[in-house]
Amino acid sequence: MEPGWLLTYHMNTSDDLPWHDTMFRVFLLTLPLIFLYYGIVKSVISKKQAPWVFGLLLIAVAVGFFAPMSRNEQAASIIKGVLYILVFVLLYGVLIWPEKETGPAGIPGTEKKSGIAEKVHLPEESGDSVWRGFGEAFQWYYRGFLTIIRNASVASAVALYLKKGQNVFEFQGGDTASGPVTQKLLVQEGSLIEIVARQRKSFLEGKLPIGVTMPGIPGFQIRSFIGVPMIRENEVTGVLAMGSEAMDNFSEQDQELLEKCGQLFMQVMVVYRKGLRWEMDEKIYRLHLDLERQLENNRDEQSILLAFVDVMKKMFPFSRLTFCEKDGNQGVVRWVYGQLDDYNQGARFNLDDGLNGWILKRNAPMIVEDITGGEVTRPRYEKGESHEHGLHSFMGIPMADMDDVWGCLTLESPEPGQYDGTGQQVFASMSLHLKSALERIRLMRQIQKLAESRTAAGTARFQME
Repeated sequence: MEPGWLLTYHMNTSDDLPWHDTMFRVFLLTLPLIFLYYGIVKSVISKKQAPWVFGLLLIAVAVGFFAPMSRNEQAASIIKGVLYILVFVLLYGVLIWPEKETGPAGIPGTEKKSGIAEKVHLPEESGDSVWRGFGEAFQWYYRGFLTIIRNASVASAVALYLKKGQNVFEFQGGDTASGPVTQKLLVQEGSLIEIVARQRKSFLEGKLPIGVTMPGIPGFQIRSFIGVPMIRENEVTGVLAMGSEAMDNFSEQDQELLEKCGQLFMQVMVVYRKGLRWEMDEKIYRLHLDLERQLENNRDEQSILLAFVDVMKKMFPFSRLTFCEKDGNQGVVRWVYGQLDDYNQGARFNLDDGLNGWILKRNAPMIVEDITGGEVTRPRYEKGESHEHGLHSFMGIPMADMDDVWGCLTLESPEPGQYDGTGQQVFASMSLHLKSALERIRLMRQIQKLAESRTAAGTARFQME
C-alpha cells in the first residue's frame, strides 16, 4: 500500500477527476495526519522530537496540496493554498502552542514553567476544600515551624507560648521526638516562661535542677533550656523556648538561632493578627446584620433575648448571660441564660455591693479577668454571696438612654482572662440592637395599656350616661 502523500499525488495528477472533487479528497487525506498526532505521536515522541515530526507532516501535506493539476490550475492552487494555511495553523497549534493550566471552573491560568516551581509539591485541594481562616493557617504554620527548629537543633522539645490576658501566658503547641503536642495550657506563676517574659531578654541555662519541666510538655524533664521573648511595640507577646534532657546541651549559637527564629515568627504574627482583624471585622458586620434581622422578626421579650444569645455564642465564650434592670435603689435579675445559681430570675440586689450594681450605678462597663482570683474575691451581686459558682471571667456593659441607665448585660465564663477591651466594644455595639428591640416592646406595651385604659374610660362614661 502506498503512503498517504503518494496516493494524494496520484489523485491530484489524475486527468479523470474534476478539480473540486480532487481537492475535496486531498483535504480528507490530510485529516489522518492530525489524528496520527493525537493517536500515536503525542504519546510516543518527546518535546525535542516534536519539531522534526512537525516538519515531516508539513512536507507530506505540501506534496499532497501542491502537486500539479491538469484542469483549472489557478483556482485549484488558490483553494489548495487556503487549505494548506488552515492545516498549518492547526498543526502549529497542537504541536507548538504551549499547554495552558486551568483554574477553578475552567478559567485559563498561566503557562507551565520549568525549574524549581515544577518540583514543589503542593497538596491538592479537594472539591469541597474551603479557606478556614487565618487561625487555622497560623496553627498549621507554627506546628511545622516548631518541627523545623527541633530538627535543626539538639533540642528534645520546642514550645510556643503566647500572651493571654494581663501577665498570663498560654502554651499553644510544641514538638518532641514523640510527636507534636497540641493541648493548650495556661502557664503557672514562677515557671521558666514567666522568668523569660519578666526579664524581657533571652535566657540560657545548662544546669537546671532535677524535676524541672517545660509547661505544656507532659512527662518531660529538662536539664538545659533556652527561652526567647518575642517583643512587639515594647510588649512581650510570646515566648519561644526549647529544652533538652542533657546538661549543657545548648550553646550560644543555639541561642542565636532561636532568637532569629523568634524574629521571623514575630513577622508572621503581625500578618496573622492583621488577618484576624479583617476576618473579625467581616464576621462582626455579618453578625450585626443577622442580629438586626432576627430581632425585627420577634415580637416578645423572651424571643428577642434568645435571638441575642444565639448571636453572642458565635462571638464570645460564656457559661452565663444575665440581663438585669434598675429598680430604684436596687437591681433586679430579669433574665438568665446558661448556668443557674443563687441569683436567678427575680432576684434582687443592692447597687453598692457587687459588680452588677457598680455597672448600674456608675453607668460604666467593667471587665474582670478573674473575679475569684487573688487575695480579694469580688461579688457579682451582694456581699457574702457564695463563691462556689465556678465562674471567673466577667464582662458587663450598661444599657442606658443618654445618662439614664436602666439595665445591664453581663457575660461570665469559667475560664479566666476570656474578655478584653475589643470584645467589650463589640459587646456594647451588639447590645444596641437588643436595647432598640426591648424599647420597641416596651413602647408597644405602653401603647396597649393606654389604649386599654381609654377603652375602659369610654365604657364607664357610656354606662354613666
